[in-house]
Amino acid sequence: MYNKDMKDLPSEVTMSALREHLSSYLDAVASGRTITITRRGKPSAVLSAVPTIPAALEPNDLEAFRESLGVKLTENTVVSARHEERF
Repeated sequence: MYNKDMKDLPSEVTMSALREHLSSYLDAVASGRTITITRRGKPSAVLSAVPTIPAALEPNDLEAFRESLGVKLTENTVVSARHEERF
């Protein structure tokens, strides 16, 4: 079995080794590593973590965010920018 720190896990693995140590490879991927899976000596897939998507902002958070930008937009500003093809 591989060490818990996963330093000795190779970044390229055969299907049979992946099956044998799947849990260790999944732990490595969860910690940020990317693993290439090979079949018959050729890369066939890449195992990587699912990117995290930030939660949607609540309307109050969005207002605070806009205020933090220091940009004051009015409806006329947006309409005029659309006419100028900037939006």
